[in-house]
Amino acid sequence: SGQWECSEKGGITALTCGGPGVMARGQEGVTSTFLLTGDSLGQIKQWEILQQKEGDKFRFDFWPQSPKQPMLKKTHLFNGPLEPIRVLKVIDNLKFVSSSDDGSVRVWNPTTGEQVFEFDGFEGLTSVCFIDRAMIVDGMKQYVCINDFEKELEDEDDFDVDDYLDKL
Repeated sequence: SGQWECSEKGGITALTCGGPGVMARGQEGVTSTFLLTGDSLGQIKQWEILQQKEGDKFRFDFWPQSPKQPMLKKTHLFNGPLEPIRVLKVIDNLKFVSSSDDGSVRVWNPTTGEQVFEFDGFEGLTSVCFIDRAMIVDGMKQYVCINDFEKELEDEDDFDVDDYLDKL
């Protein structure tokens, strides 16, 4: 057991384990898992948790070991909104989602650090889940919203949530 500082100024407001990491590849007896943390200042950080068996006990370590230390072939820091991160959810090895108090849901590429897509207009979003090609979220007052990525909207610039909900 142990702890490390994940945020320099803000408190941690969200975290998720993302599946197998890459740092333990080729190391016998070592496994790694990647972890995402989000803080109250809107910053997301990617970590690798390394686990190694030593006798009958396990030793845990993490990387990077300082907030500014880079990761190998991956982005460590993701700068989103200046609002607290509320949800972090891994889609697959190439994408994860964050939501924050600014009402946005953002899709990120963990390798390049680029924001792939952004949805706006949510209030108090606290949950995100995925079923096949659809993203399901709360944060629309009394409604649960299903975003079907296969369905094209006529004109995304003029998209009105209330009109969309009325048509359902």
